[in-house]
Amino acid sequence: FTAMMENFKNGKLSVKDVKIVQNEYIEDQKIAEVNYSVSFKVPAKFSDIPTGDIKDVKPENLKKYLVQSVKDFKNADKIVVTEQKFSLYQLNEAGKTYYWNGSPDEIVSGLTDFYFESFGSK
Repeated sequence: FTAMMENFKNGKLSVKDVKIVQNEYIEDQKIAEVNYSVSFKVPAKFSDIPTGDIKDVKPENLKKYLVQSVKDFKNADKIVVTEQKFSLYQLNEAGKTYYWNGSPDEIVSGLTDFYFESFGSK
């Protein structure tokens, strides 16, 4: 698990561009649209998962699979890239301008979904 999460934590972020657009719902408010990409290292292929009923898998076969999976993540040999967009809404308060998105977990959930769906191919 640690090797898998290290690859996620070491993803490389690149901001492609930021556009300031008018908020169509609030006349004097702008929205900053941030387009960015993140790349992650993942294993191109995994070793075969032990087949059959999980209750019948021998401990030594499971251990062999888990040890190989850790090696696969430590030696990740494939780069996957996602491009996403994030909106920051302008808030003017006491003569100062702030930007907020209302939901910081939006970025994290999008990236984790992409990362976990990109593992290997058979």
